[in-house]
Amino acid sequence: MRALRPAMFPAVWPCLTSTRRAKESIFRVASGLPGLRGAPWERLLPQSSRSNAFAWRTPRHDATFGPMPCASKLAFTTRRVIPKLVTSLALLACGPRVEPAPRTAAAPSPPQSAPPDPVSEPEAPAVVEDGALSAHLERERVTGVIALLDGADGRVRCSDRERCARGYLPASTFKIPNTVIALETAVVDDSESALPWDGKPYLVEDWNRDHTLRSAIRVSCVPCYQRIAREIGSERMKDWLARLEYGNQDTSGGIDRFWLEGGLRISPLEQIEFLRRLESGTLPIGARTREIVLDILALDVTDSYVLRGKTGLSRPPEVPSDLGWFVGWVENGSRRVFVATLIDSHPPDVDIVPVRRRVSEHALRATGVLP
Repeated sequence: MRALRPAMFPAVWPCLTSTRRAKESIFRVASGLPGLRGAPWERLLPQSSRSNAFAWRTPRHDATFGPMPCASKLAFTTRRVIPKLVTSLALLACGPRVEPAPRTAAAPSPPQSAPPDPVSEPEAPAVVEDGALSAHLERERVTGVIALLDGADGRVRCSDRERCARGYLPASTFKIPNTVIALETAVVDDSESALPWDGKPYLVEDWNRDHTLRSAIRVSCVPCYQRIAREIGSERMKDWLARLEYGNQDTSGGIDRFWLEGGLRISPLEQIEFLRRLESGTLPIGARTREIVLDILALDVTDSYVLRGKTGLSRPPEVPSDLGWFVGWVENGSRRVFVATLIDSHPPDVDIVPVRRRVSEHALRATGVLP
């Protein structure tokens, strides 16, 4: 067979010689045509390691047409097919080069939005001074401070703002968090858990007998709750006071005395906030614990309202007279009104034990939440 010559393809030979890639394409396509498929055609592909020129060697054998006696058939086919094939491919090579569409850069992904802020606790209620509350103290001939949070307007009213923010020994009002911690740590199981009398005589006659958790908080049995505190232990007590954010969380003075004459202090404002979180279910405690505590704190349960609360009485070293607490709240329909009353001075003829609650009820009644 003859080698390819410029005279055979005068119109397209410049294009054919312009690029080695076009030459290779011709033979690659030709080798794949029906009737021209076989190993001999592969030898027609130029190899960079040998020569860039076209070379045509007569094949000694053809898979389609057989041995060389049929070489004329192969030559005929070559003369008819190859020129047309070369012309077509060359025209494509000479045509305007179509540049591939530029790759569009991927649109930058929108910046990741910052993770949403965790749901925060509601802001602390606004505190306003309300001198009218002092009238309830004067009515009973005692001095002290009253803090009142009415859920209807969300404001805390104080008879004296400075004293509302001052910390005091919680005394037996600490039985509320003490009960919470005892239930959460399984020191007691429920409101009917037995608290046997230790056999020691106490000044308060009601303490000289066996109790349940319910009856112990009802008579404010100090030795019962001292035993509970010892079973809780110092480390767990400190941990839970921090979790509950109760007062200054200071347990110095002894595991069974720190709330009576030790370092623990809590303000009337903090008392109200603790009770509000307990009632609303936002303390970090189990629902069962909350239900038990609310149940045993009930003082008055009527068709129209429920009064829950706890008293406290102590004589801290920095105060020359007894301190009397009442902390609690009224549930009247969907309305909640919280109160924290602290009496720190009274005439000798005034018994502050009943007065603590009575002053608180005066203040609650003035809001209309109590009949």
